[in-house]
Amino acid sequence: MKNNKIRVGIIGANPDRSWGSVAHLPALQKLPQYTVTAVGATSQASADKATKHFGIPHAFADTFQLANHPEVDLVTVAVKVPHHQTLIQAVLKAGKHVFSEFPLGKTTKKSKNILHTAHSSGARHFVRLQSRANPELAYVKHMINKGYVGEVRAVHVNYSLPVYPTPLCYD
Repeated sequence: MKNNKIRVGIIGANPDRSWGSVAHLPALQKLPQYTVTAVGATSQASADKATKHFGIPHAFADTFQLANHPEVDLVTVAVKVPHHQTLIQAVLKAGKHVFSEFPLGKTTKKSKNILHTAHSSGARHFVRLQSRANPELAYVKHMINKGYVGEVRAVHVNYSLPVYPTPLCYD
């Protein structure tokens, strides 16, 4: 790892319409222990657009090339769930670590296949709900912990957040 930073490739970083480009990428760019070195998209034109927009050095339309690039240590998969298995397994087979959005797979069988590939490759795979890191929800948790609403006995929540978070919320 160059400069002791974890070098990240993001699959699903179309700057016009992806969760990867409006949530994952801005958050990673604000964290000092990471550097985003590559983006992957369904077309080379889209990947090139993302590299220009975000100032990232490498663009790929081929997951296998991104996963095998020597300047990528970890890959974030921020695409729709039906594509998770193929993409995640390609990255794991390249020996790279993977962070993906929840759910891991469309079915239990697909999730187990991904888990088997992770165990076989020796790479680590992480799955997370992106909402847990949402600044607004963190504030609600803080208020509950401070006792603002008293003893919580049951919760039913309906809320609306911006479709795409603003990068300012990661400052």
